[in-house]
Amino acid sequence: MNNSSYAVKPELFNDQKEQIKLTFIEEVKDITKEDTVVRLKTNVDDICIMCFEQETIRITSSHQAFDLDGSFSLEPLQPTEHVTLVSEQDYSEIRFNAITVKVNHKPFGISIYKQEKLRFVQKAVAFNDTQSYLFLDRDRDDFIYGLGEKTGFLNKNNEKTTMWNRDVFEPHTRTNKELYQSINVFTHMTKENKYGFFLDNASKVTFDFDSNVNEGVIITDSGKLDYYVFLGDTQKDILRQYTDLSGKPYLPPLWALGYHQSRHSYESVDVLLDVFNNFKSKKIPVDAIYLDILYMERYKVFSFNKETYKGIENVIKKLKDEGVKIVPIVDPGVKIEEGYDVYEEGLRNNRYCKYKDGTVFTGEVWPGDSVFYDFMNSDIRKAWGKNHKFYTDLGIEGIWNDMNEPSVFNGEGNTMSLDVLHDMDGKKIVHQELHNLYGLGMSMATYEGLKDLNGNRPFVLTRAGYSGIQKYATVWTGDNRSSWEHLEMTLPMCLNLGLSGISNCGPDIGGFMDDTTEELLIRWTQIGTFLPFFRNHSSIGIKRQEPWMFGERAEYITKEYIRLRYKIIRYIYSEAFKSHKTGLPIMRPLVLEYENDPIAHGIHDQFLVGETLLVAPILRPDEKYRKVYLPEGIWYDFFTNKRYEGGQFIIVKAELDEIPVFVKGGSIIPMSEWSMNTDQLQDFIKIHVYPSGASFTDSFIVDDGISLDAPHAEIKVQFEGDEVTIKTVGTYDHGLTLDIKVIGD
Repeated sequence: MNNSSYAVKPELFNDQKEQIKLTFIEEVKDITKEDTVVRLKTNVDDICIMCFEQETIRITSSHQAFDLDGSFSLEPLQPTEHVTLVSEQDYSEIRFNAITVKVNHKPFGISIYKQEKLRFVQKAVAFNDTQSYLFLDRDRDDFIYGLGEKTGFLNKNNEKTTMWNRDVFEPHTRTNKELYQSINVFTHMTKENKYGFFLDNASKVTFDFDSNVNEGVIITDSGKLDYYVFLGDTQKDILRQYTDLSGKPYLPPLWALGYHQSRHSYESVDVLLDVFNNFKSKKIPVDAIYLDILYMERYKVFSFNKETYKGIENVIKKLKDEGVKIVPIVDPGVKIEEGYDVYEEGLRNNRYCKYKDGTVFTGEVWPGDSVFYDFMNSDIRKAWGKNHKFYTDLGIEGIWNDMNEPSVFNGEGNTMSLDVLHDMDGKKIVHQELHNLYGLGMSMATYEGLKDLNGNRPFVLTRAGYSGIQKYATVWTGDNRSSWEHLEMTLPMCLNLGLSGISNCGPDIGGFMDDTTEELLIRWTQIGTFLPFFRNHSSIGIKRQEPWMFGERAEYITKEYIRLRYKIIRYIYSEAFKSHKTGLPIMRPLVLEYENDPIAHGIHDQFLVGETLLVAPILRPDEKYRKVYLPEGIWYDFFTNKRYEGGQFIIVKAELDEIPVFVKGGSIIPMSEWSMNTDQLQDFIKIHVYPSGASFTDSFIVDDGISLDAPHAEIKVQFEGDEVTIKTVGTYDHGLTLDIKVIGD
C-alpha cells in the first residue's frame, strides 16, 4: 500500500466498520540541526530527534501543538553534545557517537542503529483530526514485556490493550483492556535484537500488537506523539535507562515491607482493637492495619466518625507504641457541604477542577456530590499535602490513595468530564489529554505532604498511576477476586509492573471480592511472603480473611509464612534498596536474569526475588506437584538445602503447607528469627552462604529503615575455598551480630 495522503489501511476500522482515513507523513522536505536537536520538516508535520547520554533517543511529533518542554512525570536527561548530520539525496543520517538514526526521505521512515546494528524501525506515522498513529516493525514470534498493570500472560505480543485509567469493578480477565494504571513502556525482544520504548502521552493510548501481521500500531487519542527509544545492550540496561528517565523506585520505610492487614471495613475502634489483639495473642506478626472508608464521618476525607471511632487518637498511639502502624484510606473526592472546613478552604482558594467557563466540576462518589483538587497544579498539590497534618498529628505515617483514576460514579465512562480544564502551572489543558496523570498527581501530593510533615520516608499506596508513579508510591493491583485465576494472574501482572519501573507492588492477598477458601488463602499467603508488597485485603459483605478465620490449620500455615517474611525481611529490604538505586525490580521474571535462555522467555508462573531466590508457587486447587525450571547454575532448595544442577526442569512436591523455593549458588541470604513487627527485628543475623563451586562475593544493605537519605552499610561476604570473610562498607553503625552458615557443610 502506498503511504499516500489520506491513504486507508484496510485493517483500521471504527465501531461502525467505516474505514478510518489517515494522513501519512510521506516525505521529508527539509532537515536541519539546531544545537543538540535535529528538526525534520515533512509534508504534514515537524519532527524533532535528539539523543541523551543514556543511549536514549527521543522523537517528538505533533500536528496539533509542538514543543520540547519537559514532562510532568519525567526526570531531565543530559543531551548528547556530539551530533553530526549527513544528508544524501534519498536519506539522512544523524550520528550521536555510537548511535545512528537513519531517516528515509521518501517514503518516510526512521531506522535506529547502534554500532551499525539495526535496533529499531519506525515504519510510518499518520494522523487524523485528533489521533496519531505510529507503525513499528514487529513479528508474531517476538516478545514484548512491560506495559504496566495488564491481565494475561507475561509476553504481551499478539495482544491489544488500551491505556486509560479506569475503576474496573467487573472481574479482571484477559478481555480487560483498561485497568487502573497506564504505563506506556515496553521492551521488544527478538532472537537477534532488543530495544525499549516509552510513549509520553497521558491521553487514551492503544497498543495493538495483534491486528497487523508484521507491525505494531500505537494510537493516541489526543496530544502529541512523543516517544523514547532505549538502546541498552541488555534488558537490564534498558530498564536502567527507562528509570533514569521516569525515576527510580522510591525506598519505602522498612515497616512497609512487613505484613499488612486490611478490610473494607473495620467499622469501629472496637473491631480494630479486636483485630490487633488477635494478632498479638496468636503471635502473628503484623506491621500495619488499614482503615477503609467506614472510619470517616459520612465518607468525608480528613475526618473520623465521632461515634464509631471515638478515641481513635489513643488507639493509634497504643498500636504505634507496640510497633503497628495505622494506614487510612484517602480518596480525592471532597464532599460538598457547608461548614465542612476541607471543602470550604479549597473553595476559597480556588483548588478544584473546573470547566472552561470557570464552573467547578462536581461528581458523585462515596460522600455524594463532591469536588476534586486539581493535582496538575503544584500549589494545589502542596495544599493537599498540608491537609494530611490532620493524620500526622495523630502519629500516622502512611496513606492509602484510592478512587484516583479518578473514579466518578455518575460521570461518562465513570470518570471526570473530558472537557474539564486543568491548570498545569499556567498551562490550560483539558482532562482528556491528562486523564492518566491524575492518580500520579495525587500520589505526588500525598508523598511530598507526608515527607514535609513527618520528616521521614513516607508510605503511600495507590491504585491509579502513570509512568513515574514508582517515585512516590507502592501500587496494588486493584479489586481482584478470590479465584484461582486471579491468584495465577498475580505473577505476570506484578512482573510486568516491575519491568515497567514499578518495583513496589502486590495484589490483595486472598482476593478482594467473593469468599476465599482455606486452600486459596494459604496458597496466596505463601506467594505474598515473597512479594514486594504483602497485604491481605477483602471487601465488605464477604467472608473475613484474617489468618485465623479459616480454622486451626490455615491459621498455623499462614502464621508460619508470615513469620518467614520477617525471617527474610532484611534480604527483601536490601533488594528494595538496590532497586531504589538501579531501577531494577525486586520481583523479576526469569527472562530478566536469563535473557539468552529461550526457555526463560515463556515462563510466567515462577519468579525471582532479586537475583537469588526463585519462587515456584502452586497455582491450582488440589495440586501437590509442579514442574519447576531451574536456569543454569547451582540451586539449593530453600527449606531442605538439597542441591540441584540448573539448566533443567524438575518435578517437586508441595503439600498444602509447602511452596517450592530455591536459592542460587554463589549468593547469600541474611536470616534472623521472626519478630512481631519490624520495630522488634532481631539484631542477630545468620548469613546463609550458598556455594557455587567457585569463589564469589555477595552483599546486603542495612540502614535505619526510616530516615530520608539515611547513611547505610553494605555488608559484603566473600567466599573463597573454605574461607568466608565479612567486611562492612559505609558510614552506618548497624550494631548487628553476624554469624555465618555455609550450606552443605
